[in-house]
Amino acid sequence: MSAFLAALVAVTYAQNHCVYEYQSPNLKEPFVLNLTDISRWNMEFEAPGHFYYYSPCGNRIQCNQGHANFMGNVAQYHPGVNQCNHYLSVDHHDSPEYSFVGDAWHFEYEDGEKCDVTQEPRRVSLFYHCNDVNNHDLAMIETVDEPFPCHYFISIKSTLACVPENKYHANCQWKEQDSSGKYHYLDLEKLKGTVIRTDSMSKVGYEFYYSVCSNDLHCYQQGERESMAVIENRATGTCDHNLAVWEEGNAHPIIRESSDPPHWSFHYWNGDKCSDGRQGEFHVRWFCDQDVEDYKVIDDGQEGDCNFYLNISSKYACFSDEPRWVPAEQAFA
Repeated sequence: MSAFLAALVAVTYAQNHCVYEYQSPNLKEPFVLNLTDISRWNMEFEAPGHFYYYSPCGNRIQCNQGHANFMGNVAQYHPGVNQCNHYLSVDHHDSPEYSFVGDAWHFEYEDGEKCDVTQEPRRVSLFYHCNDVNNHDLAMIETVDEPFPCHYFISIKSTLACVPENKYHANCQWKEQDSSGKYHYLDLEKLKGTVIRTDSMSKVGYEFYYSVCSNDLHCYQQGERESMAVIENRATGTCDHNLAVWEEGNAHPIIRESSDPPHWSFHYWNGDKCSDGRQGEFHVRWFCDQDVEDYKVIDDGQEGDCNFYLNISSKYACFSDEPRWVPAEQAFA
């Protein structure tokens, strides 16, 4: 989550407080999050022991506390008795930020009811993410968590959060900035559609498959979904996990320039969920190696429950200050 938040970039706040814009340096037209169609909704999520309510673009959730009546945009209720526990945040027409890592718009809401533990107002971090491959809903709350006392995280999948496909990214090519503001180019187009299989998991009865920048794999046991990365059970010949889906390059890489060696890191949150309901994660890291003609698997494994990684070296991942796919003066025009 810290890496996720660190990659957030600024968004321009439009006149209509339900319409937000982000101007990408790679596109002529800005990305737009338009919540007008759900601006009158009051959304509900049922969690063990609690109901959560959220009203986009306004404070329409009522919370009676004694003789006082508070209005907020997120509140927590007792199930069954229609009694408000706490109002969690207030919408002051806050603008979101956009993150290419995870492909999400991030709102930060504060000024909720005072917390008994921290003695500070409650707050809500709310994420709208595009998951259009597996989602046709305007908006639906997927998860509500309280990992820290009185700090709540809400994840919403929504077709409204999807940004236009970028023809360079869809071709497995990216232009990204490092911490100094300098641009670098990653060009994996020659590997697009290549299916990479690893051997390290075979000794425990599983096989790991990753199709570069494509959904050329299938996870029939998981709703017959097309997938970018899967884990298969060798004994049964079935797909055990759908790790990630290729969404036409919407997930951007982070340049890990301080690591040794520097590399490009992709992070996906659109595969299967864990058995406890948490969203699964998949990391793909590309390392430069001029001696590797196409690709070489360095290693793979798990960094936690339902959190998988794959490290690959390739000459195509070597840092370039100029785009390889079109002349520099035409790049991202």
